[in-house]
Amino acid sequence: MNSYARFFENLQQDLKAFIYWCLVFTVFRIAFIAIYSGQLNGDYSDIPMALLLGLRLSLKTAGMIALVGFAFATLPKLILKNWPGDKLRFGWHAVALVFFAVCFMTRIPYTRFLMQLLI
Repeated sequence: MNSYARFFENLQQDLKAFIYWCLVFTVFRIAFIAIYSGQLNGDYSDIPMALLLGLRLSLKTAGMIALVGFAFATLPKLILKNWPGDKLRFGWHAVALVFFAVCFMTRIPYTRFLMQLLI
């Protein structure tokens, strides 16, 4: 396989990772809305706009995560044929997923605490 084919195959993996992260952050946002849906007082009309604006905010984060995978997995694979890019990309995304899942789970009690202070 020549270097162009390797590059485009790895680039495709990075684009898939970008879409994956956008979906992960959207699922986190939906879960957060579902957990605190009792605070909405029956007005669900703003949820689609909140999801769209949240997706726009998450594009930078998803892009940065995918960019790290691109820089340490795809680019070195152009030069070094035996570079373990797939393993590095998988490891990076696994660590990032654990980090963001912990951040999401930590945000729930923190938000409950803040709501109790405000009420």
